[in-house]
Amino acid sequence: SICMTDEVFFSDLTTKSLEPINSDQRFFEGYLTVEVKDKQGEITIVDELYKVLPVWMDRGAPISDTHTNRIIGKGINFARATYKSEGQEIPAIKITGKIHKNYELDNEIWNKIKSGEYKGLSFGGATKANRTPKVMKDGSVAYQLTDLEHYEVAVCKDPAVPLASVSYT
Repeated sequence: SICMTDEVFFSDLTTKSLEPINSDQRFFEGYLTVEVKDKQGEITIVDELYKVLPVWMDRGAPISDTHTNRIIGKGINFARATYKSEGQEIPAIKITGKIHKNYELDNEIWNKIKSGEYKGLSFGGATKANRTPKVMKDGSVAYQLTDLEHYEVAVCKDPAVPLASVSYT
């Protein structure tokens, strides 16, 4: 995405880490973001996202099916976490969510989470700030996303971050 200061663009960072934790209540948890570079060369700064998560909660914490208008659940909780990868500890945010039980669609999505077909969480939001370049440990440059607006979390199939190839335990 090209970003000017007065423009808003969407971040499509997806992490592969969705697990049902209580079948009766349809609770699940997963990493919402890990501070690594995604396919667009962007990096969501955990502290920045953490600051706006209470706003998302206050607005009803909507969870959608793949960034559509199909709201199939809601966020229950969020916490700072660390993700361990190749001996490094990377800052992350973990969320707990709940899938509703009212509609046939809710049942479909819950079954996709349980079967492992849906294994990603994706942050749907925008930034109004200029992206700041950050040099990563490997020498490559990533653009930091700051001044975030966070609209929804999506459950989805296809992780878009390098960590997609990592399976969480």
